[in-house]
Amino acid sequence: MDTLVWLTFVGVGVTISLAFHLSRQLHQVAIRPPSLERDELIEKQVSREVEEYIKVRERVEAEKRELPEIDPHQIGTINNWEEDLIARAEKLRNLIVEAHGGRDTYYIDQDAQKVPMDYHLAHDLATVAHLKKDLRLKEIGWMIKKIELLGALRKRDVRFATIASDEAELHEVQEEIDELRSRISAAKKAVLDSFSRAQNKAPKH
Repeated sequence: MDTLVWLTFVGVGVTISLAFHLSRQLHQVAIRPPSLERDELIEKQVSREVEEYIKVRERVEAEKRELPEIDPHQIGTINNWEEDLIARAEKLRNLIVEAHGGRDTYYIDQDAQKVPMDYHLAHDLATVAHLKKDLRLKEIGWMIKKIELLGALRKRDVRFATIASDEAELHEVQEEIDELRSRISAAKKAVLDSFSRAQNKAPKH
C-alpha cells in the first residue's frame, strides 16, 4: 500500500514537472524576446517614415521632368528646342522676383511679367528651377538616410561599422547640398543679369 502511495506521489510529481517544462517551452515559443520585438517595431516605424519621403521624392522628380529641358544630352531629341525652352520658361517668371529678393517686390514683379523672354533669360530661369529641384531631392535623400541611421542607433544589435559608414554618407550628401545652394545663388545672379539685358533690349514706349 505504501509502495502504491509512493508511486502515485512520484507519478503526480513527474506529471507536474513535465507540465511545468512544457509550459515554459510553449511560453518561450509564444513570446518573442523583447529585443527582437523592439527592433521590428523600429524597422516598421522607419519604413513608414521613409515611405512618406519616397512619395515626396517621386512628386519632386515628376515636377522636375515638367521643367524646360536644358540637359545637353537631351535637347537634341526636342524639335525646335530653343523655341520650346523659351515658351516653357514663361511659367518661371516668378523666379525673377525670387532672384531679386527683398520685401518690396511689386515693381520687380510687374517688370518680370512684361520683359520679353529671350533665350538667355529662359535658359538661366530653367537652370535655377532645375537646381532647386535637385536641391530638394538631395535634402530628401539626406532625410531618408538620417531616419535610417536613427533607427539603426536605436536597435539592440547594431554594427559600429555600419553606423560610421552611414554618418560618412550623410556628411557627403550635406556637402553636396551646400554646393547646390552655392550654385543656386550664382544661378540667381545670372538670372538678374539676363533680366537686366532683356529689359535694355526691350522696345521703349
